[in-house]
Amino acid sequence: MSTRKPFIPDLQSSFYSLAFAASIVVFLSVFMEWLFAVTRPSFFEYAPFGQKILALLTDASLITVVCLLLLLPIILLKLLHKLDKAVKAYSYIYCAILGLILACLVLLLVDNFTYTLFKFGIVSTQGFLRGVYTAFFLAAGFFLFRKVIGLVNGIEKRIARFGKLKTRTIIILTGIFLAAWIVIPFATNNLAVTSGNSRLEQQTRKNLPDIVLITVDGVNAENMSLYGYANDTTPFLRELAPESLVAENTFSNAQGTIGSITSILTGRYPADTRVLRSVDILEGQESYQNLPALLKSYGYYTAQLAYSYYADAYRVNFQRAFDYANGKTYEQNLVFSWLSNNLPTHSVYFLQEMYTRLTDRLGHIFFIQDMTDPYRRVTEAPEKINDEQKLDAALALLESEDAPVFVHIHWLGTHGPKFYPAEQEFSKGVDISLQGKFDPRLYDDSILEFDRTLEDFYQQLQTRGLAENTLLIVASDHSLKWTVDRLPLLFHFPASSISGQVKGNVENLDIAPTILDYLGVEKPGWMSGMSLLHPDSNHALVFIAAIPKSTKNPDTGKIVYPEPEPPFYQFGRMTVVSCERWYRLNLDTLVFDQGKVKHYQGDCSNDSFGIEDASEAIAGHLAEFGFDVESLHDTDASQP
Repeated sequence: MSTRKPFIPDLQSSFYSLAFAASIVVFLSVFMEWLFAVTRPSFFEYAPFGQKILALLTDASLITVVCLLLLLPIILLKLLHKLDKAVKAYSYIYCAILGLILACLVLLLVDNFTYTLFKFGIVSTQGFLRGVYTAFFLAAGFFLFRKVIGLVNGIEKRIARFGKLKTRTIIILTGIFLAAWIVIPFATNNLAVTSGNSRLEQQTRKNLPDIVLITVDGVNAENMSLYGYANDTTPFLRELAPESLVAENTFSNAQGTIGSITSILTGRYPADTRVLRSVDILEGQESYQNLPALLKSYGYYTAQLAYSYYADAYRVNFQRAFDYANGKTYEQNLVFSWLSNNLPTHSVYFLQEMYTRLTDRLGHIFFIQDMTDPYRRVTEAPEKINDEQKLDAALALLESEDAPVFVHIHWLGTHGPKFYPAEQEFSKGVDISLQGKFDPRLYDDSILEFDRTLEDFYQQLQTRGLAENTLLIVASDHSLKWTVDRLPLLFHFPASSISGQVKGNVENLDIAPTILDYLGVEKPGWMSGMSLLHPDSNHALVFIAAIPKSTKNPDTGKIVYPEPEPPFYQFGRMTVVSCERWYRLNLDTLVFDQGKVKHYQGDCSNDSFGIEDASEAIAGHLAEFGFDVESLHDTDASQP
């Protein structure tokens, strides 16, 4: 006669069997996430193999130790007699926790599989389908809870066979193993973090200005009436210009938002930071070398109001940079901040990625917070991105904070290829729902919407008595369609104290040195940009980095990028601009193309820079930042 299995199996456990089970569960879970990270384009892509292994072992050991600390109540209960029922109840709870850890692993594996193959996953679900994932997760958790009990029972039986001496030996060796992979990284991580110049540390809000840096996404100067465009797309900025410092010929340093914002906030070239794509991060001491971290050392409260994927400082691994960034605060991340100061970059970042990937998905399926597809939301979704709320939040911060404030705001409403302005002035009669890509009329309306909102923001600064002590900076991260075009750059200094035009070529990485120069802070040696507060502030040459050129799969329509390979890896194209001419080298094919900057402001009649000079300049630029440029000697400078 067959006996029916109990709904919840009987648990035969000890501290040792639970500890071994926790170690197995954690190492399996971390290993699977690590395997996913190292087999796809990620922050691990260019890390030495030893650093990848170190990240795996260190993070798995850290999480295991945390889980083992949760076993301390069992030891305490054991010390108290006649509490066997309490010990057993807690042991069941502990097994349930391990079951949920495995359920999280299964959830991530399923989501990775479905999204990779079918472009469908947790992020795609709404309403009822979110509940399906919730039910799946809970069912998996209960099923794996039962399996964990079986695992613990099996380990307990083997421990009984080993005897006390062998068991203790295994426990000691396991403890040494875990301790080694935690202690070694802490002991060998000799990251030296330099602080800012102490000259301004005692300054008060009264003599330090608030700084508001607004980067508007994908806006060309040629589409702004500030720069003479026929459609009056920027009436407010046009009126503010005579009382401001305006750069006439400004260029980005990177093709996309992530690389460009990183250059703006560090004053460094992408070839130096190695940040171009969404998976690139700042590493080691370089993660501390940034403008907001420097301002923090002088007493500034720093905040970023951008977007948590494409322009997020935490995602790029900025350290000690922002007190608040896109919903996260420094206080909420004290553990990660401490780990960042004591562990190698890849170990900490892998830990953060695991935490973020898991909490985003759990928050979505349990209806705590919505998880959104960042690419679709920015490029295709008609719902409004809360740009206006960013400015409202900045106003509240400027008014309430006692310390001087540095706030970076990234405006996404002008990001193509589709635009959804609230009002249609230049696009009257155009059905927004039927628009094609990069409609110029809707693009102009989106720029006008930004200008009007900015005007309201500035008027609020005046009304609240903040304008006279605020440095307002308006810039753009890159051009529309990622071409080589002029970008806007305007500095409106407190009390309109500095005004004029900068005629020569400038770069976005000049923003940080200009801010420091105005504050009287010496530019650190790691910044490549120059201050625009000097008459000779222009670059003879401008360098713009871009990822490799993509292709489209004719069968699936999917955009495909070539695999990064040495010696240039994610750097697929490099452009150099001399006066009004640009020369772009494809680093894969070593073929140049070239052209003229549209509506360039200035006289370039004496510019004799040619394609051979461009080849030499690009090779020198890359070599300066550690690239092997031997292959560039084969560049065919005669290519048009």
